[in-house]
Amino acid sequence: MPLPLTGSPLGTVRRLFRRAPRIRSVHFSYEKAGLRVPADAIPWNADAFYLEIDIDAGTSLSGYVQDYYIIAPGRTLVRAYAVEPLDMEGNYRALFRLGPGENNSSYSVLWRTSVLGHVAPVWLRPNEFLDGMKLESPTVFARLGQHYAACQAVVEGQPEHLTACALLRGNAGLLPILDWDFTLELGQREANTVYRLPIRLTGSQVAGQQALVSTPLPRFTFREGTWTLRWLVRDCELARSELRVVSADSFRKSLYVALAEPCESSTLDFVDTPFHAKHPSLRIASREPNIAAWCPLEAVIHFRDPTRMPQHLKTRLFITDLTCPAQGAEAIECNYQEVKEFDFFSDGYFVTSVDWHPSPTALFDSEGGYHAIDDFDWTPARDIELNDRLNQLGEVAVS
Repeated sequence: MPLPLTGSPLGTVRRLFRRAPRIRSVHFSYEKAGLRVPADAIPWNADAFYLEIDIDAGTSLSGYVQDYYIIAPGRTLVRAYAVEPLDMEGNYRALFRLGPGENNSSYSVLWRTSVLGHVAPVWLRPNEFLDGMKLESPTVFARLGQHYAACQAVVEGQPEHLTACALLRGNAGLLPILDWDFTLELGQREANTVYRLPIRLTGSQVAGQQALVSTPLPRFTFREGTWTLRWLVRDCELARSELRVVSADSFRKSLYVALAEPCESSTLDFVDTPFHAKHPSLRIASREPNIAAWCPLEAVIHFRDPTRMPQHLKTRLFITDLTCPAQGAEAIECNYQEVKEFDFFSDGYFVTSVDWHPSPTALFDSEGGYHAIDDFDWTPARDIELNDRLNQLGEVAVS
């Protein structure tokens, strides 16, 4: 028959030698704007902070909430608001909540009247938080029809929508930034104009250590010139970028053709054409770095039948500083077997010509003469080509 533990000498001995619980680990978290996040350091502007203390109480001790306290140096006694069992082996987690004014340097953890240990939270100062803030890859996205492209230059009045984006990082998280002004400043030195746009963050963005932030830009403000975009936190600049707004005339002058020739197949199946039908393959780009723009394009189709009048078709191309296939040119609907030549213009400026039948070239003989060529139709594009070659010969003669 086992001896009773209470009211007997053996029970008294067991109570005297019974070990107190011991602290296994300590976790910190804090609360801000109704959101609670774990943290290694408690920020200065936290609404409240929490201590989560894992305790090994053993199987012989119970985890009663009234048994656990913490005492601040000012002798403030705070009882645990919850004690949660972690397993069946006597491991518990004691939870304590402290207000914003109780940021003392150290706390004593008590089980009943026994001191289990001391806890010293790390406190984050405003300047330390600001030093850990970084803003990477500031980018402007322009929407042009169905295209949405990252760019550093646009044509005045063309973008339907502009959005500034960046990746915000914080070594100590992002939640403390809610008490500060986070803005994007737009400025143009030539016009002495400055706009400030507030950037609002949501709980899903500030809960972690990084977030993709964005804000729409007022389209009507962007006149021709160079605009500076500054990302500011409490008037401290995190990053800056530039957006160039060029005129339509400057954009047209920056256009160049990297490739213009008949192509056996189209990269896009915009039209139903016979098998092996050729398409006008164009690769047009701009010399403006990192630009995204529309290029109005007019195609003048010259037919092999001299009695047939040229046909004029208008479209527009999405142009960047990369020489990609011109999708609009490849979507021209016509019977390509009847075509002799395509001439392409942009707002009256000649761009290039795609000749289905190359111009004949005179062949020189060994005596200094040449063989006559057959007559062929003269077009405005060939006239422009001739003038370009004559100008090149003139430049060589002057040099």
